[in-house]
Amino acid sequence: MNGKPRNRIEERFDRESPAWREIYRRSGRNPFAYHDKQYRRRYVLEMLGKGSGRVLDLGCGAGEFFVDLGKAGYSVVGADFSSEMVRLAAAAGGAAPVVRADAVHPPFAPRSFRALIAVGLLEYLPEDGGALAELRRIMEPGGVLVVTLRNRRCLERRLWDACIRRGWMKRISTGFFREHDPDAFEAAAAHAGFTGFSRRYCHFYPLPWPLSKFLAPVNNVLAHLWERIFSRRRIPWLASTVIVSFRVPGG
Repeated sequence: MNGKPRNRIEERFDRESPAWREIYRRSGRNPFAYHDKQYRRRYVLEMLGKGSGRVLDLGCGAGEFFVDLGKAGYSVVGADFSSEMVRLAAAAGGAAPVVRADAVHPPFAPRSFRALIAVGLLEYLPEDGGALAELRRIMEPGGVLVVTLRNRRCLERRLWDACIRRGWMKRISTGFFREHDPDAFEAAAAHAGFTGFSRRYCHFYPLPWPLSKFLAPVNNVLAHLWERIFSRRRIPWLASTVIVSFRVPGG
């Protein structure tokens, strides 16, 4: 990762680090609201499962997964590109070591981790091939990985793109990011030597924008319902986020 995209990402997350911490902390407090992060968090932890050994939270942000990963039985290590995120994560993580690191070149020895999560990370990397090779290098045989992807197939995202092109709305998420086709990502991960793929879907938009804004209570109720109905079904054009788990062979 280099050049202007790298600088924009670092500046964005340094600036927004306290806000991201609060996004996770308020998710789920109000049962009538709908926060995609509450479901994304739940599904990531369910797909990772309980275990032992070291887990790397790559792109750990403010360390909001650390407590749950520890409760699941793992010894937690955090890494993030943003110095402000690292500062917040170190303050929140207790005994969990946190390092500032570039995910494209993670500073860890081969076979360092039994498990890994990368939540909201891969979309900010320039490509997947090099990152997947590095993840393969630092994982133990039999290790499990869980990553989240922005879903390129989501119809609501396509609607947003059309509205942005026509000047009807502004792009909320600033800075460089990519969207993924989940099938293409799994093919790239298989080529890198991973196996055992499974998926969950989350963050649904039952009502298209701008109805989702003006009829937010109705949209929120339907979104909670859709999480229960569609999160395990392969209907990729409904959800804006895909969660993929996979493994290193062996172990």
